[in-house]
This record gives sequence, structure tokens and C-alpha cells, in this order.
Amino acid sequence: MIAATPEREEERVASSIVGRDEESMRRTTRLVIDLRARRPADRLELDVVERNFHRVVLIEASDDRKAWRWAGSCAISAVDTGSVRERLTSARFPEASARYLRLTIQNLDDRPLSVTGVRVFAVKRTLVFEAAPGRAYVLDYGNPSATAPRYDIARAMTYLEGQPLPVATLGGAQPVPRPPASAWLTSQPVVMWASMAMAVLALGSLLWRMARGVRAAD
Repeated sequence: MIAATPEREEERVASSIVGRDEESMRRTTRLVIDLRARRPADRLELDVVERNFHRVVLIEASDDRKAWRWAGSCAISAVDTGSVRERLTSARFPEASARYLRLTIQNLDDRPLSVTGVRVFAVKRTLVFEAAPGRAYVLDYGNPSATAPRYDIARAMTYLEGQPLPVATLGGAQPVPRPPASAWLTSQPVVMWASMAMAVLALGSLLWRMARGVRAAD
């Protein structure tokens, strides 16, 4: 028996076009989309005025609009001949986490498309955790070196499907303050042991010089 594939549940990502550039020499149109925050996305929809077209779109991602990295490619098209009407302006691409997306539309010998809007989507994710009534919790996210935790509640998720659970609300996002130097050293064992070794060497050198001074006095 093959298990049914769960239906994709997605949510719309707040986004807007903040840059548009027509490059006649390269015969391309570039659109820069601002997602307002660094977050994952894997689907987009374009609002195109033209009724008949076919274009290849290259997708790049960036966090600062300076360094761009490859995110994927797709094709958009539309056919409207009266008897045949087909329109495909939605495209999926490998999930990318970034603040900005840049779309490069390959126009070739055709005129640039009139893109009037864009919508970006991502897979909807939820977080399930045990909470005590009346207590507040902090969600710390965005650490690229963090590893996936393993909790006992993961085994109970199968039995929680379909059951109504209390819903928590998130407050405003705030940057996490830098840890003090001592905490940082504790989290870096190599640096901590190197510092301790240097301290031991310095103490040994001091004791050796003191011993030589005592012998000279005698």
C-alpha cells in the first residue's frame, strides 16, 4: 500500500517589485523582488499583460542585492488563439532562503513582456511545542550553524494529527544580542583550550624567572 502524498499547504510571502531593468544588448528583462525579510520561498506567479508569449526565466537569490546566487529556472507561456486558451505564469523552483529574488526574463528577438505584478509563495510551516499556561516563550531563529533538535514530542505528532491545538501568536522580531566574551569562549572549545595553554605557559615562565631570582640572591 502506497501512502498518499500530503497536499501542499502554502502561504503567500509579502513581496513587491523594487527594481526593473531592460537590457537591450543582452535582450533580457530583469526584475528585483523584495521579500521584506530573509525567508524561504519556492513558487512565484507573474501578472503579464501579453496574451501570446513564451519565455525562459532565470532565478537568482541574494541577501544584499550585491552578491547573487543561482536559485533555478522556469518557463512561462500563454496561448490565446480563440479556440485555444492556455496560460502558465506560475513556476516552481528549488526552495531558496533570501531577502531578494532576481528574475532574468530571456526575450531573445521578442519585445519585453509587460509584467505588472508578482506574487511569491512558500510552503507553510508550523511549530508544535509544549507550553505551560501563562508563560511566554522566545523563538530563536536564523542561526545557520544550528543543528536540528530532537525532542520526545516528535514521537507524539502522529497521534496529534487532526486534533485542535491551542494557537500561539508571535510578537515583533528583535535581533538577538551578542553573547558575552566568556560565553563565546565556552562555546569555542579550541579557542578556550588554546587560551588556557597560553595562560599556563605564561605562569610557568613567571615561576621560572622567580626561581632564578631567588637562586641569584642566595
